[in-house]
Amino acid sequence: MQHNRRLAEGKLRGVLERDACGKASRIVRFSRRRGKQGSKQRRIHPPRDERMASLLVASSSVKLAKDPRRPTEGSLRLNVVRVWEPEPPEDEKGLEWLLYTSEPVDTPEQMFQVVDWYRARWCIEEYFKALKPGCGMEKRQLGELHALANTMALLAPIAWKLLLLKSEARARPDEPATKILEQEELEVLLAASRTPLTRDCTTEGSVARHRFPRWPPQAQREPWLADIAPRLSRTRDIANGLATAPFH
Repeated sequence: MQHNRRLAEGKLRGVLERDACGKASRIVRFSRRRGKQGSKQRRIHPPRDERMASLLVASSSVKLAKDPRRPTEGSLRLNVVRVWEPEPPEDEKGLEWLLYTSEPVDTPEQMFQVVDWYRARWCIEEYFKALKPGCGMEKRQLGELHALANTMALLAPIAWKLLLLKSEARARPDEPATKILEQEELEVLLAASRTPLTRDCTTEGSVARHRFPRWPPQAQREPWLADIAPRLSRTRDIANGLATAPFH
């Protein structure tokens, strides 16, 4: 356990081992992970193949110790859900999460609800990547509420569609793009792309690469190609991410 937080009644690990209740298990799917760039991030988030994992959960009620620098403030009581993988593969480190919450965690269903909310954070982060850099929301610097609301009304559905395209292109790269895109939308992508694309599958049909004149040559550009939607590169077996070139 990386963070053995000090509690009012002892250390976190001791409290969890002594008072944990409601232990339950569930099988979940771990998606493939390429691993973060940089030695430190790569140690924290090493590469991982897609696999099924058996997880255990247990919950406790804990009281966080009072900050001695702020004597007027009281202690804080929270529930904590521990999630861990008791039998990981031999060549991988087992997963372990400590999730603090004010939600009830008395039953397995309540505990796994907290776990599912936490697991959804990656999807939420991907959505905001699609909205902010992908659709250029963060560069618009709007100063009035009605302008912000109007822009969000326009770009939020686009960001959701980009996230859907990313998910489908990775999960089912050979499905027809028209299962996700309207024919008119597909024609716009085909016309806007300077890369020859076919109409056959999401691997190509859901992707329109924007190549701007200021970009460096292909050999230099390859690590950070900006795609409107993701694709599965069969030559390298690496799934590209969401757009980094904003819409204008």
